[in-house]
Amino acid sequence: MSQPDAPRTPPVRPAVAIALTLAAFFALIVAAFGVVSLLADVEVVPVAGVGQAPGIVGVVVACAVYAAGAALVLRPGNPAYTGAVFIAVAVWFCYSLSAGIVGAVTSEDVAVGLALMARLLTGWQGAVVALGAAVAAWCAIALVRTHAGRPRWPWEGPDEA
Repeated sequence: MSQPDAPRTPPVRPAVAIALTLAAFFALIVAAFGVVSLLADVEVVPVAGVGQAPGIVGVVVACAVYAAGAALVLRPGNPAYTGAVFIAVAVWFCYSLSAGIVGAVTSEDVAVGLALMARLLTGWQGAVVALGAAVAAWCAIALVRTHAGRPRWPWEGPDEA
């Protein structure tokens, strides 16, 4: 329970928020890919003959784009929650694009790479990546915007840790 005269705690630093939510984003998309693939009996990489490389590179690029987008959105001041939409769209597009490029390289066929990119842009895989990025970005923005401290019991004083 917070006291009205209690000093405000400083917000979470952007670098810390990015690190925490990047780990959460990675965990969200890996878990969602696994669960959906298991329950629906579908492949995460929906085009045959390209192997696992497009999925791996796509997730690595998605994580890099998420971190870069979050660094842009979490600038000093009061970041807007609409930045989560920007991050989600950028991550969704770059995930599909990078996986499509790697699919074209591994299959040695540009048409296969384009088919993979189109399937990822319009399929459930792209939605999982975009939703995971939106949730993680919203959490990062909330961490930086709020001045929440640790929970305290009513009898604890501000000097007790």
